[in-house]
Amino acid sequence: MLQMDQLVAFLETVETGSFSAAAKSLSTNKTRVSQLVEELEIELNLKLFDRAPHQPKLTDEGAEVLKRARIMIHQHNRLIGLSSSLADSGVTELRIGLGRLMPMSYVDEALVKLANRFPDLQVKVERGSHEVLRHKIEQGELDVFVQIMGGGTLAEFVDLYECRPLAWKYVCSPDSDLLTLNEIDMDALSSYRQIVCDALSELPLTELLGTASTQVWSVSEQLDVIQMVEQDLGFALVPASMVDERVAIGALSVFEPVFRPIAQPILTPVECFLRPSVKADSVQSYLLQQLLHIQG
Repeated sequence: MLQMDQLVAFLETVETGSFSAAAKSLSTNKTRVSQLVEELEIELNLKLFDRAPHQPKLTDEGAEVLKRARIMIHQHNRLIGLSSSLADSGVTELRIGLGRLMPMSYVDEALVKLANRFPDLQVKVERGSHEVLRHKIEQGELDVFVQIMGGGTLAEFVDLYECRPLAWKYVCSPDSDLLTLNEIDMDALSSYRQIVCDALSELPLTELLGTASTQVWSVSEQLDVIQMVEQDLGFALVPASMVDERVAIGALSVFEPVFRPIAQPILTPVECFLRPSVKADSVQSYLLQQLLHIQG
């Protein structure tokens, strides 16, 4: 897992020009700085520095990572600063908007930690379309909004953070004829019914997931999609966390179409909107820390 000290070592090496100078700035040794940068390269599967010259030279990939590292470190420092006031928070309610495609399992662990940290806090979770919830947070009717990345213009007074991506899986009933095929290609899928949540059409990114079948049944809730698949009414592409338990007990089966790269997960980026509030800032920051999964 990505560690904040890896990003700090990487950024400091870039800014000071060498591992030795970075080590001095961070009050550690050169070996430790080099090790942290190497761990980051392994984690990202990218070469960040060209070590052939006397001084480490940033690669093109490293330059791109540097941009994101600066943002992540800035966000981390801001959240740590806000967290120092958690114990003094006087907020009594946190209003959270959750996009229609976002499974509750994406935020449930964060909510458990939030409940333990703020036992008297009242939490209101509201479902809705991207446009409705985005309007509400801009109007001050929500404090937090978590949604698959949707683009568009954002009001200046609303902060935007990129969270961990949402994984998706193709599923069908264990009794589906799909599982009897040697290969499940696009032609095969096109002849089987697909069940979709109509919210897929709300955002450009999820619309790109598209439909693979010429026969599509549409419902308004993701849970209904899963239930219909269990009844062998069709196959579906759904958030992985919503079906993992159902797969484990044999109620659903996962399949990999041949047009998908082997072992490459289907991921959609997730964004979190915060409307800064003097009263709710520390509670918002605590929740955001859990969603970002930042390691100090």
